[in-house]
Amino acid sequence: MVSEWLNTSEIIDKDAKKPCHRLGYCPYGKLVEGFPIREQVIQLTCEVFNHDCPIFYHIEYTSENYSQEDYEEEIEILYNQGGLTKVFSKDKISEYWYNIGSAHSVDENNLKLKYAIEKITREEPNHEKILQKLQDVFFSVSLEEIF
Repeated sequence: MVSEWLNTSEIIDKDAKKPCHRLGYCPYGKLVEGFPIREQVIQLTCEVFNHDCPIFYHIEYTSENYSQEDYEEEIEILYNQGGLTKVFSKDKISEYWYNIGSAHSVDENNLKLKYAIEKITREEPNHEKILQKLQDVFFSVSLEEIF
């Protein structure tokens, strides 16, 4: 069902850039289904859904006057008021990226530790039992316990 406010017939800008190329996913979700389907794939057509991309019909050339510095200052103020909990309660996007970064850094640290233990064991074979016990303890500790 297409609502009255949804422009599905008049293309505003044929040269608009599809946001999915930058984001890595379609930000329009089911909204795409309200747009025309084309037999042939052209510049306007989504190669995944075969509908025209809504960006060509609804692009706007204005934005808020809000810079990267403004954003960072706002985050810093929130952080100083209540730490990451305060930041995440106001800015879910930063929480999302923080969690992704944390997940990758934990994996990376695990790999570094494994490699370091293997390296020390090769150089100092008599320390192998101690290092193995250290590794077992390290991997048994959860992030919840740390925080």
